Amino acid sequence: MIDAEQIIQRLKLHVPLAKTVEHAWFMSPLEELDKETPAIFIYPGPEKAQESDLDALISQQVEGALVVYLVAQHSQLDAMRELVRKTLLGWQQDPTFNGLQFLSGEREGANAKYIWWKDIFSDQFHIRESLP
Repeated sequence: MIDAEQIIQRLKLHVPLAKTVEHAWFMSPLEELDKETPAIFIYPGPEKAQESDLDALISQQVEGALVVYLVAQHSQLDAMRELVRKTLLGWQQDPTFNGLQFLSGEREGANAKYIWWKDIFSDQFHIRESLP
């Protein structure tokens, strides 16, 4: 699975524009945000595995998603998205991962102060387990 904590540490290091980088505790825009902005909130998204076709070993290719929420003033959004994309695109959590790819992005909400943007990245990795 994609390690959210590694992603948070990487974003903190490479996206200095972000005042807050942490795990998301929500799944949609909030009316009131008590964090400093611009902010990045992440959570692991869905995973989907291909069926294993081996007899004595389970070996599956898994595709997992990473959801990245950006909360920023309208004028800051493009710069934030570019920094996040440059930081995550192609990054490998470890050698069993193929490297993060950009999947999609969309506006989740906006008000006079902030825009809420959701970018989704994906990665593929292998899981294996011997059968008893």
